[in-house]
Amino acid sequence: MSDLDTDFDSLATQINAKLKEAAAALREANELAEKAKLPGLIFTQFISENMRYDGVPRDQISSKCEELEKKYERIDVAELESAMEDGGWSTSSSYC
Repeated sequence: MSDLDTDFDSLATQINAKLKEAAAALREANELAEKAKLPGLIFTQFISENMRYDGVPRDQISSKCEELEKKYERIDVAELESAMEDGGWSTSSSYC
């Protein structure tokens, strides 16, 4: 094994540990969102569709979506999205 391979193995181990920590933190954030009765960590276009499938009366969907949007305004995912994009993931479709 070359020095490069040895160095990479060490870095890969560290990278994997950090990704595991990030995954655990994201799972914890998801659990907190569930406690807050949020369907996720970001507001997407599918929320109103899911409400229709869940049997929420159409005349209530708009007001429920507005209420959720106000809550989501207080959830700041910008740093997470930025870090993901820096790591090579595309977050441009997150809100679809």
